[in-house]
Amino acid sequence: MSDTSQQNQTAENQNPVVTTSPAQTSSQQQVAKESTAPHGSSILHNKVEVNVQVLFHEKQKMADYQEESSNDNDDIQHDKDITENEIMEKTLSNESHVSPLWTMSEYSEKAQHEQKRKEQELLLLALKLKQDLTDEALEDMFQVINAITGKHSVSTTKHHFYKNMLDYKDYIIIKHFCSDCMVLMQTKDEKVGCRICGKQVDAKEHMKSGNFFIVLPLEAQLRNIIEQHKFSQLTVNNKDDVNSHLVDVCDGVLYKKTLKTFTTLNDCPNFSITFSCDGVPLFKSSSQSIWPLLCTLNELPPDLRSDHIMLTALWFGAKKPPMNIYLDPFVNECIGLHGRGFDWVTSDGVHGTSKVYALILVSDSVARPLLQNFKQFNGEFGCSFCLQKGTLVERGRGKVRVYPFEENIELRCQSQTLELVMRAVETGTPSAGVEGPSVLSLLPGFDIIEGCVPDFMHSVLLSLRYGVTLKTTNLLGIKAGPYHKLTNYC
Repeated sequence: MSDTSQQNQTAENQNPVVTTSPAQTSSQQQVAKESTAPHGSSILHNKVEVNVQVLFHEKQKMADYQEESSNDNDDIQHDKDITENEIMEKTLSNESHVSPLWTMSEYSEKAQHEQKRKEQELLLLALKLKQDLTDEALEDMFQVINAITGKHSVSTTKHHFYKNMLDYKDYIIIKHFCSDCMVLMQTKDEKVGCRICGKQVDAKEHMKSGNFFIVLPLEAQLRNIIEQHKFSQLTVNNKDDVNSHLVDVCDGVLYKKTLKTFTTLNDCPNFSITFSCDGVPLFKSSSQSIWPLLCTLNELPPDLRSDHIMLTALWFGAKKPPMNIYLDPFVNECIGLHGRGFDWVTSDGVHGTSKVYALILVSDSVARPLLQNFKQFNGEFGCSFCLQKGTLVERGRGKVRVYPFEENIELRCQSQTLELVMRAVETGTPSAGVEGPSVLSLLPGFDIIEGCVPDFMHSVLLSLRYGVTLKTTNLLGIKAGPYHKLTNYC
């Protein structure tokens, strides 16, 4: 028996139900040979996937048939009017076993594997820098990790490892700012210039002064996260109905109200993000610190959000960043994502165009007034949520400002804050704790008062620990400090 006969016999044994023509069998064998997907994986999960290979061959057959019919002056018109939908219906009804280019489940696995590899290599890079390891030790770690996992989990050589690190250069943008005028500088021909004072310097030389920060575009990271998940995972919280159960941020009144305010693009769901910013010291007893700007996608299930935190900006220096400059690229990108939206494709093949809006800011009581351009908690009217002036009390050798419990305290609101901003700009002095405008006020749909929520760690966990400690010291008869006597303060 010839090789062709053996291959045809094998194909018939694997799929005895489907009857194929010799030409179709030959094309299927060629596709199956070139494809790396398992045999018979084109009809997967109740025929949901699109068989790219079969569509190509059926359309080619249709073109050949039409050309032959034209040459023979054949009047059969219905074969010429075959549409792509009819081709797909015919393909799925035949249950052809030709393998697709890739299955959606395989695509999702590849994307997740690539994301995990990047995270692991970043951890290895951090370990190398912390322990001052040599490249030889780094390659040894590659071999150990790949041997333990039994697969190609990380790079095998230092050259491939560093090449992967260079791939991130296209996603990193360096923003320079003028330290005299406190505005962003414009980059042109490897030089940066200030539009106010006219100063122009070399970009590389200007970086030595430390007057720059790093920006990582949000749109590319959002698209990367969405393509790793199914569409049903991204819309589980994006509902209009309001229930009585407050389980997640998507159950809140602010989320529901904002969701109904903005229109959608082509009936695709809108997405929202929670962003946060705080200072982290690099070393103990060091003035140098970093201020990362982090974002999470609210439409992801809560158990997946922590696995997909997006770094959109990074500040490094001995001083706190000027927030209106530092947040300006992030705000401008959010304005663009809200206006034109961005295109996305999920792991199960659903695609669309959606708007994005920044909904919630999570920050502690030190970083929050910097972001809002308010006075800090130890100043007059230092509360971000109400207009209570506060009271100074003695503590040790100095004094601290506390906010005792009072009834009928006036709460802050968005419109009132804008009026206080105008008053502060006109007078040049803070007005009811508002020192000036904040660039966050330009975010579409963002409420600079209601959108800034108390952080859970400091407001709940640390307060709970303080209460338990105070109760324990009272039971043990330990004398508490003078500030422990103030039990009613916010």
